Amino acid sequence: MTQSEFYDNLNILKRDFNLDIFIDWDIDENNWDRQLREKFNEADLIIVMNSNNYNNLDKKYIWEVEMPIINSKYDNKELSILRINILDCVASKDVNKLNDFKKGTIPNEIRQRATFFKNLIKDIVQTKIAGYAK
Repeated sequence: MTQSEFYDNLNILKRDFNLDIFIDWDIDENNWDRQLREKFNEADLIIVMNSNNYNNLDKKYIWEVEMPIINSKYDNKELSILRINILDCVASKDVNKLNDFKKGTIPNEIRQRATFFKNLIKDIVQTKIAGYAK
């Protein structure tokens, strides 16, 4: 699965519900910290794409900036957070405590992957748009 494939599947939310979908690759690297903090403060939902790479301890920005913000907002119920496992991998305790979407990984098989994304979008709509649960 590519990042653009995931983003393409979220576009229905932009079109049908006029939502702003923000992915960190859209950040101007010269203003990374400021823009990311602004987006985290504006967010109603954060999706953490969990992978071995994400859990790499060398990713100091994730562990020193992103995860403390995410955990604070999660613990205070200020926003909804979904964790999606890109691969079957171990997660740190901070990442592991986040809501694990469907308790699995994004499937490799194209039909199963399409169903996974359809269910993800349905759950986002029910959780954030229709207000069923937080």
